[in-house]
Amino acid sequence: MPYIFGLAMIRNEREIRIVTEPISLGVLMLLNQLENIVLTVNPDEANKQAAVTIKPQFVRSEFIPGFADGNWTMKVNIKIKGDVILNTTDLSLLPPPNVEKIQALFQEQLKQRAEAALQLTQLKLKTDFFGYANAYRNHFPHKWKAKKAQWESDFPKIKTIIHVEARILRTGKSGDPQGIPGQSNE
Repeated sequence: MPYIFGLAMIRNEREIRIVTEPISLGVLMLLNQLENIVLTVNPDEANKQAAVTIKPQFVRSEFIPGFADGNWTMKVNIKIKGDVILNTTDLSLLPPPNVEKIQALFQEQLKQRAEAALQLTQLKLKTDFFGYANAYRNHFPHKWKAKKAQWESDFPKIKTIIHVEARILRTGKSGDPQGIPGQSNE
C-alpha cells in the first residue's frame, strides 16, 4: 500500500520544498486535484475525539484575475460538495441548523488550508504554482505584455481574495450519530 508523505514543490526543474498536511491539501484543492480523500471537522472543542468525517464528491477551484485601484487582484472561488460518511459526535444531522453548523466549520477549515497554501507559494516561495500569470495573460493580454517583465517582483504583491462555498449533499442513512467513542450497544 503506497503512502504519500507530502508534495514536492518544483521550480525550474528543482525541488524547492516538500509540503505536508494541511498545506498539501490546500495545494491539491487549488489545483483541482483533491481526490480520494476524507476530511474531518470537529464541532465540539471540548471533545477532541468526536468528529464529523466528510468525503468530497466535487471540488472545483477557479481563479479570476482582476484589477482594483490600479493593483492586480485575484479572486479564488472554491466550490466543494461532499457527503458525511461518519459522525462520532453527539450531534444529530437531521435538523438543518446542525448541518449548516458543520458546513460552516468545513468551509472555514477549507479556507484556512487554501490561505496557507497561497501564503506559502506567493509570499514565502514567490512562485506561481497556480497559474496566475496564465490567467492574467488570457484575460488581459495588453496589460500582461506591459507587466510581464516585472512579474517576479509584482507576483507576491497581488491581493488574493478567497471565497469558499462548501455544501453537504448527504448526511448518511442514519440521522443519529454513529460510532461515538465509549458508547456500546448492549
